[in-house]
Amino acid sequence: MFEKLRVAALSAMLSLAALAIASTPVAARGRNPYPHDAELSISDVQMLGTHNSYHTRPARELIANEPADYEHPPLDVQLADEGIRSVEVDAFNGPTLPVLHSLLLDEGSTCPTLEDCLRTINAWSKANPGHVPLILFIEPKALPISANPDLQAVINTEAAGRGLANWDIGGFERLDALVRDVFGRTLITPDEVRGKRLTLRDAILRDGWPTLKATRGGVIVVLGASGAERDVYLAGAPSLERRAMFVPSSVAEPSAAIIKRDVPLPNAFPRIVGRNFLVKTRADSDAVEARAGDLTRAAIALASGANVVATDYPVADPTIGPYVVDLPGTAIARCNPVTAPTWCRDRDIENAQGLRHP
Repeated sequence: MFEKLRVAALSAMLSLAALAIASTPVAARGRNPYPHDAELSISDVQMLGTHNSYHTRPARELIANEPADYEHPPLDVQLADEGIRSVEVDAFNGPTLPVLHSLLLDEGSTCPTLEDCLRTINAWSKANPGHVPLILFIEPKALPISANPDLQAVINTEAAGRGLANWDIGGFERLDALVRDVFGRTLITPDEVRGKRLTLRDAILRDGWPTLKATRGGVIVVLGASGAERDVYLAGAPSLERRAMFVPSSVAEPSAAIIKRDVPLPNAFPRIVGRNFLVKTRADSDAVEARAGDLTRAAIALASGANVVATDYPVADPTIGPYVVDLPGTAIARCNPVTAPTWCRDRDIENAQGLRHP
């Protein structure tokens, strides 16, 4: 009798143990939540981004259809709750690198300085190391110029009081240093992508972007400069040698790795992403599509293979209407419809199980 009870108790214990193993998370049992990371690269990914990701709605009375009539929650909330994997911030060249859209009229920000913004992103990244590589765009803002001399005098006084100046090489070197300091080893630099190739463009065309295995949990930072400011950053570094950040380029330049076109180009984008370049575009602009409830531009952008599709409305804004831009299905980031292998599944790009336990 005693032996039968002993056998029954042992059997029950074994059953409970088996149940516990069955209910243990996949990562905890040693299974890889991202089994195809060595076969997929960043260029196989499509993600949602936000435009002016720091922006809060101005407290002043707004005029009808004003472009500033939108807002975003803090950056870590966008990453955690809205499925955003690319953000954009504007920074002025001053002692604190303040983040705002424009002096005097549109200054609201969820992170008042660039360091605040970067550290918010980095804290979320450290807590969620299995994320697909984040792509951060930093736009260096020039001091505004007005044809009205009285208004220009006010702008000059405000800028001088805050210690603001137009961007120069010294400002960009401070920016590089801050980016490296905050992100450390998780920063994916142009030098890493270029490897032993002569130019960054050569590396993209010949080798492509690094695999997700090499870059998961990482951050790509892009200096969204144009014109003279971009030339200053590239001076002496045509392939961004020793620089911390990429720059938007044409496909023919030595620095070519990331292409930025605000208006989606459905005929051109598939060819560009097919050559391994990353493409960023916008699903909407100045609330025009949102107020009209028109998702045509968003659908074109998503189908084009653009790697980053930015929107001001990853969730509906009750002051604007029900307009929302989202990836198809429930994916946080998905297999790129143009570049990813046909066997790719969205869970291979990012999944909840692997987010905390890559």
